[in-house]
Amino acid sequence: MAVLNKIRQQSVFLIVIIALALFSFVFMDVIDSGGFTSNKEQNTIATVNGNDISRTEFVTKVENALRNMGSNATSLQAANAVWNSELRSTLLKEQFEKLGLQISDEQLQNALAENLAGNPSFTNEAGVFDNFKLQEYLADVKANAPEMYSQFVQFENSVSQNAKEQTYYTLITAGLNPISYEGKQEYKLENNKVDIEFIQIPYSNISDDDIEVTESDINDYIKRNAQRYQADAAVDIQYTLFEEAPTSTDEAQIEEEITALLEPKFEYNAMILFQGLQK
Repeated sequence: MAVLNKIRQQSVFLIVIIALALFSFVFMDVIDSGGFTSNKEQNTIATVNGNDISRTEFVTKVENALRNMGSNATSLQAANAVWNSELRSTLLKEQFEKLGLQISDEQLQNALAENLAGNPSFTNEAGVFDNFKLQEYLADVKANAPEMYSQFVQFENSVSQNAKEQTYYTLITAGLNPISYEGKQEYKLENNKVDIEFIQIPYSNISDDDIEVTESDINDYIKRNAQRYQADAAVDIQYTLFEEAPTSTDEAQIEEEITALLEPKFEYNAMILFQGLQK
């Protein structure tokens, strides 16, 4: 009971401790997740040359691409296709802005007609694209099916982007004009003709006695055609050398053995010489 009374008396202090612990837990979670990030940063899937790619728009485009690609396509294939498209369009958009490249309403209309020409919902009785039917469809889906209208807007943006890309590539191709030197060379390759007559004499018809080949001729021929006689190494040999050299201990031992062999012989010869002198 005494312990419970003490806890009740310190209830305010315990509340403060628990609050600080919860705050520390939340603060550490914020640090681990990368800090206090904005909604914009959380909704950005990638940044290409300073241009943000929205996560929400990217997911929507992946879902649309997955539906258009059919049941055999995977989510990874759709994501890769959308990513490549987004990357290309973002990089080309910078070039379009530098050039001031724009697509007119007439060009966009022609591009839509080309892409929707095979859809019977937008063709007349003669099988030709009818812009009036397209406008009726857009007015209907805009009022009654906002999701389908949003999909068509994305389709229209994609067609506009493709039209700009085709115009951009056409400008590049038109700028790659050949120079006069290249034209002359191409003309020579296509039009210059040369008539050649030759006689082939088999070397087997020539007698070896009629030709004298010296050693210097052979050396000169080998030098001129050295690349024909180069050969890669056919054998790779590796070995380990154990050197059999005496150590200082071995030399000292041998010296002692030789000295031991010489000393008795020297004493014996000295004794014989001494006996000879006495006689």
